[in-house]
Amino acid sequence: MINHETGTQPRNDTDLVRYAVRIGLVAADVAEQALARFSADGTAALTDLVARGALDRDRVLALRDGQFDFLDRLGTYRLFEVLGHGGMGVVYRAHDERGGEAAVKVLSPHLALDRVYQQRFLRETQAASAVTSPFVVRCHGGGSGDGRYWIAMELMRGGNAEDAAERERGRLPPERCLRLMRDAAEGLEAIHAAGLVHRDIKPANLFLTEDGRAKLGDFGIARLPEDDGATRLTAIGRTLGTPGFMAPEQASALPDLDIRADIYGIGATLYCLLTGQAPFIGSSNWLVMSQALAKPLPDPRDLTPECPPAVAAIVRGCGALRREDRYLTPALLRADIERVLAGEAPRHLPVAAMAAIATAQSAKPAASAAARERRILIVDDDPLLTRIHESKFTSAGWVVSVAHDGATALASVASFAPTIMLLDLVLPGLDGPEVIRRLRRDPAQAQLPIVVLSNAYFADELRAAREAGADLILS
Repeated sequence: MINHETGTQPRNDTDLVRYAVRIGLVAADVAEQALARFSADGTAALTDLVARGALDRDRVLALRDGQFDFLDRLGTYRLFEVLGHGGMGVVYRAHDERGGEAAVKVLSPHLALDRVYQQRFLRETQAASAVTSPFVVRCHGGGSGDGRYWIAMELMRGGNAEDAAERERGRLPPERCLRLMRDAAEGLEAIHAAGLVHRDIKPANLFLTEDGRAKLGDFGIARLPEDDGATRLTAIGRTLGTPGFMAPEQASALPDLDIRADIYGIGATLYCLLTGQAPFIGSSNWLVMSQALAKPLPDPRDLTPECPPAVAAIVRGCGALRREDRYLTPALLRADIERVLAGEAPRHLPVAAMAAIATAQSAKPAASAAARERRILIVDDDPLLTRIHESKFTSAGWVVSVAHDGATALASVASFAPTIMLLDLVLPGLDGPEVIRRLRRDPAQAQLPIVVLSNAYFADELRAAREAGADLILS
């Protein structure tokens, strides 16, 4: 029974209004407005709420008579306690008479009268039921009846990532963040395979098991495979998603969203867990979204200097302004996260992202200097790869210079004054590690961000590049 033994049953109509809020029969703001309108006269407030359809008359009469049984059961689920309140309803802990426990989300009664919200709630059940993965919160089903709409889900006893970060003063260690994002990326693979776009990935929707594994949940605004521009449910009057975590194309309400919008959401979530704040902050939703429309996800090292460069690289690989410059699939993202967790360099970073993270802020202080022109020196003896890199960076607005050997590279650093160097390890004459060593010994160039990009190397060459002072090694 819900709250029957807590001594909180209503003693008068004012108490009854507030009790109805606690058990999810009416939204708190609607109830408080009614009480304020009638100077806390509970009887008048109840009459007003019933007249406006915010409360059901028969349920009010039942509560006045001390009859609570109608609150306790939905389908095979018996509701016990309120786990939380959300924008659309209340989540209860429930016992399934077939065995086990579940979390049951019940749509707020005043929203249950709105066909848009009814459709949205039923679509959430449809979307969540379409995905089967150990890294996605399991949906047991849903239903409606007697004016109530509900969804039964796996009970996640570990809370969510937002709660976990708050317990750690807002931030989680980089390794734990990566482990959570690895689970999220694997869940996103299943969502991708089902043809869905989640559209609301954020720390609060990353749920945790008791042993700390993560599962993606809350498919309230997921896009289904059969959706087109006419079925995006924007009739609610706002862009769907959470400002600060939604991709630029989602903030622009583009009709052709794909899984790369969710990859952006994982990057934004990783940034938030690393730094303790959302990527973009403003006094209004529009100010937040306008920042997301204008620039990529920021470098987490601006707020968390101890964040490893490879972790910052993954944030930027997810959070490019153009979706073409992000990780193409959740599988590629997960593969890079697993490489970084194993102490290896990410392999699948988009070219634009790897340059952006090193330029935005190298681990070395001088790389934080602002207002420098974006100038990149590409050092590689392969003419085909050089042309590919040159084209990519030029189209992204960089000033590019090219060197095909180590000696020319050192001379170009002095004459061209790059803000970043993209360096192959295997070069004629001076090899990559020796180029790095000479630059690090030169006080004028010691702080130049150097990204090593090489497909041909041995373990000792890779170790030599690290020891010489490379900022980031991509292989």
